[in-house]
Amino acid sequence: MAGTIGTISAAALTVWATHWQARAQDTAALTHWRRQMRRDAYVEFLTFAVEASDALAEVERQLTRGSPEEDWIKDCLEPVGKMFMAMRRKRDVISLEGPSEVEAAANDLMSAMTKVFHTTDSIRRALIGGADREASREMWRDLLAAKWDESWRKQVFYCRTARRLTYEPSLSEGDEPA
Repeated sequence: MAGTIGTISAAALTVWATHWQARAQDTAALTHWRRQMRRDAYVEFLTFAVEASDALAEVERQLTRGSPEEDWIKDCLEPVGKMFMAMRRKRDVISLEGPSEVEAAANDLMSAMTKVFHTTDSIRRALIGGADREASREMWRDLLAAKWDESWRKQVFYCRTARRLTYEPSLSEGDEPA
């Protein structure tokens, strides 16, 4: 009788240990999968942000020097606007994937870049309206420099936040298994 009880107890303990180990492996796999999904979303958002920033900087350079054709001035921000739409879609994925700290950093970066976009659009509209490029150049550069500085700081903060929450050894918000 004692042998049977010992055998049954050992079998039950083995089943429990096997179940616990399988659940731990599933949790580790889920955590790894979630972190990879988040990392991909973070990188894609940053890629679009950098591309939009580069395109916007080129538009700014063209608007504040030389004399581009008026047709170009009218349509110069259209491609950048499309990049911003793509950025917004990637930001929505970050909102879904979380955690909220990275979402907030992405929103702040998007907001700062939008300010640069709108300032550049104001310059574009002023040029279409006949503004004197030479007289306005310094004012535009100072205004844009402040907006670019804020955008750069928000980008650095976004990268730091995303990196910290992606590679932090403890579970991030939303990673806990159900």
